[in-house]
Amino acid sequence: MAGFASPWCICVHLSSRHEALYREETIEFHSITMGNYSNNKSPCLCLFLISILVLSVDTSICGSSSSSHNVDSPSQKVIGVHLGSTNSRVGAVINNQPRIFTNPQGTTYVPSYVAATDSGLLVGEAARRTSSPNLFQAMLDMKQFNNDSVQPGAIEPDLHKSSNTTYMNIDGRYLIQTNHNATCRRFAAEEIYAALLADIRYIAEAYVGPNITGAIVTVPGFLDESEWDIVRNAGVLADLPVFRIAKESSAVSMAYGLTDEGDEITALSYDLGAHHLDISLMEIDYGSIDTVASLRKPNVAGESFNRRVLEYFSNLYMTKYDINFTDNTTAVEKLMFEIEKAKLILSFKESAQIEIPDVHHGRRFSEILTRHKFEELNMELFEHSLVFIDEVLQIGNLTKDDITDVVLAGGSCHIPKIQGLVHDYLPNARVRMGTNPDEAAIWGAILHSNYFQEEASVPCYCFITHPQFGIGTRQGVVELIPACHDVPAYQTRLFSASPGNPSNTLIQIYARRYLDTKQPLVPDLVAEELVQSGDPKYILLGEVELPTIQGLQEKDTEIEITAYLSRHSVLKVRVTNKQTGETKTITFSNLHSPCGQARSLHAANFSYIQNSDLRVEYESELRSFVGSVANQLQVQEFRKAF
Repeated sequence: MAGFASPWCICVHLSSRHEALYREETIEFHSITMGNYSNNKSPCLCLFLISILVLSVDTSICGSSSSSHNVDSPSQKVIGVHLGSTNSRVGAVINNQPRIFTNPQGTTYVPSYVAATDSGLLVGEAARRTSSPNLFQAMLDMKQFNNDSVQPGAIEPDLHKSSNTTYMNIDGRYLIQTNHNATCRRFAAEEIYAALLADIRYIAEAYVGPNITGAIVTVPGFLDESEWDIVRNAGVLADLPVFRIAKESSAVSMAYGLTDEGDEITALSYDLGAHHLDISLMEIDYGSIDTVASLRKPNVAGESFNRRVLEYFSNLYMTKYDINFTDNTTAVEKLMFEIEKAKLILSFKESAQIEIPDVHHGRRFSEILTRHKFEELNMELFEHSLVFIDEVLQIGNLTKDDITDVVLAGGSCHIPKIQGLVHDYLPNARVRMGTNPDEAAIWGAILHSNYFQEEASVPCYCFITHPQFGIGTRQGVVELIPACHDVPAYQTRLFSASPGNPSNTLIQIYARRYLDTKQPLVPDLVAEELVQSGDPKYILLGEVELPTIQGLQEKDTEIEITAYLSRHSVLKVRVTNKQTGETKTITFSNLHSPCGQARSLHAANFSYIQNSDLRVEYESELRSFVGSVANQLQVQEFRKAF
């Protein structure tokens, strides 16, 4: 593009918040005059082009919103939180000892149960004992209703055992509607998460005191980026800022010490919980965790195992006593609870007694369940779970021999047969079993929280894609900070702005979207070509203008660009004119996950970069022409307007 200098672009892949604004530090925007046009331009044409510029150019600059909490300052009270689909836990490092906190009921877990009552939302064990549906589990099941299956305004029935709960999609926002005691109420997902987080914060305050700075939160692997935003917003409602979110598989890997080993590791996380089987394939290298493939399957989990046992006892009583107790909802719930207890006992004993006082019209239920019978009833499901390992390997384009380590998580991994089948299926891999599978995720969150507040760097997580930090020009894209680089990261590069731009050099800061970062940044990629498609690959975060010297227009202007990514996910970009020494700095705060997936911002935020390269060229030329006319007329007030 002759006639003006090409603006430098920093292509940054990061997690930014919806409809966020950038925070400016020590930056004063000056006039934008990027061209050196002749003096015979018509003033009328000038005003005409100026009007086009004002009407057509989207001047909004998007970035990341700042938080009321200063995440740049060292954190003093950072706790680890595990939001599990069945149970949630909280802990922290106290006196150099990691601890899982005990709740007032004396257990180290809080049932992930949120129920609506007349007085509000009830959380934990008290909520589980009510007859109200579990809104937290219903919210997780909501993922099965995506934008294709639930149209705006539609109401869908609940998948989770209560006809009193429905899902609603209003203006693209999912709500859960309950009918309790003839009262219809609607709850946003943020409210449900906030109720659980507030209860967790209350437990933690008994150990670390009030004024908790923030939390590292692990979540089920099937939650997507939009649901991570829900968790963060819920943290604000619960007065528990969420500094970072990690998948369960990443936290489990940290709990087993895989991030501390120097050699490159290809690990498979086998997370068998109560409701789902989650399998993730990770590449771990010097603290960097890259999840290259993941898979989630329902109906192959703890509740499925329990239902088969229930079916067995139901058929047994029908044969022996001609009694069908499945119509007795209370008896079935009690029996399922006892079956769950027996399943845990069978992890270290050969048999377990199951008893409930009244299964049908006063008849007492008393049976013995052996480990052999339990395995026989569920062997089909056990073996079927191994098929999904092959699916994940196929997605990740790997083989069994490539797996070096297997980490087990989830309560159902207590089952000895599961452990043996996984070990036999991946004979060359080390099966890590030293940590209680139920608590593996929370131990990882606790260690992460300690690194976050004490250490110089924290583990870096990447999910599915391989993002990079880079500096881009119209001639190519140059990597600045490698993918999944340990934080804090600091890098400086020197570039030259071509002559012909006597007034200003425009530096544009972009975020590279996660959907298009599977391929590494290479020098022959042209930025304009990458943003022409219907699915833009870059998000404009902000702009910095750096004045140049009129007398140096025949020489290249040396521009030094420094990027700093803190361990609190704060990105600072400093631009320095080496000739004049003038420096501008722009800061993007609260980015949360610097190597995570970049979210799709509101459609309006893309308007600046969705058009073709012609718009970019015309806009720059117009800015240059307007600036040159302003210089000629010496209308300083006019210049300030731009």
